[in-house]
Amino acid sequence: MVEAYQVEREPERPKEVKKSNKGFFSLVIILLLLASSLWGLALNANWRQALYPSFKEASLPSSVETKEKAYQPPEKLTVTLLDVGQGLSFLIETPEGRVIMYDAGEGANPDFKFKRYFDAGARVILPILEKKGIKRIDTIAVTGPDSDHMGGFITILNEDRLEIGEVWDIAFPKPTPTYKAFLDPINRRGIKFRLARRGQVLDWGEDVFAQILHPDNLYSSSNNSSIVIKLVYGKVSFLFTGDIEKEAERELVETYGPGLESTFLQVGHHGSNTSSTPLFLDFVKPKVALIGVGRYNTYGHPTPKTLKKLRERGIEIYRTDQDGHVVITTDGKDYEVIRTGELTD
Repeated sequence: MVEAYQVEREPERPKEVKKSNKGFFSLVIILLLLASSLWGLALNANWRQALYPSFKEASLPSSVETKEKAYQPPEKLTVTLLDVGQGLSFLIETPEGRVIMYDAGEGANPDFKFKRYFDAGARVILPILEKKGIKRIDTIAVTGPDSDHMGGFITILNEDRLEIGEVWDIAFPKPTPTYKAFLDPINRRGIKFRLARRGQVLDWGEDVFAQILHPDNLYSSSNNSSIVIKLVYGKVSFLFTGDIEKEAERELVETYGPGLESTFLQVGHHGSNTSSTPLFLDFVKPKVALIGVGRYNTYGHPTPKTLKKLRERGIEIYRTDQDGHVVITTDGKDYEVIRTGELTD
């Protein structure tokens, strides 16, 4: 047995015996390392549950029955701009019980090498769907192949307990690993895959009119090829624009003119200078602008120039980096906008 304390003496001159604290400190360090390891295991378990909330239920013994919450459709049309960081995602719920998702933010394997990835599908969307009791998404519309719009859908599509009605995509020829990972579960599960082109009317239930306004033909740019959808519910309307830029905005103005007018505008390309031209804004005439953007993003979105154009026109602005989730409810006559960093219902 090694002594915890050792005494050192000079050969000839006796000195006062002093105990060394080395062994004591070593013991303390060992205990701290052990505690840190145990704490790390606990954090990793919580982290895995945060990333993949379905794991918590899946890990229960077969003899344990889990009580699943039944989905209760909202009394009013509810459109939620989800806070998914630097990306875009909308959850649309109709009084008839239809559930639609327009984009799903970033995924676990982003196209660009961020310092930290953020799987919006696992960390934001699936927990919200589970909390609401949503077991089926009737329509998924993905604006383009970029991972900050498509990536979160990979986790959602691979959640086999979640029924998916159909997927609308532009089929942009961009064979990235993210796009392949998006297509794999669609093929594996046999989910209906539809090509999105101008003029198609979407079946989102009674009293909800939704139509694809763009693209007609694909641009060389995936941004300008984004799916643009106009949703009309009574006297209240929404224009979802994805990442379109000035070229696509000009085409929309030339094609639809005053027909673009909408109550709510999802500002193109996260509020970049490449979008929201004065001509486009003057035809859309939105009362409210919605911007999906990440806090402290390195792109400078939304740009001061874009914000200035919106404010000069008296447009009310909501942005996820400052307002969190933005929940809009409407009966087709009036509407209410709620800013909340965390959904409570």
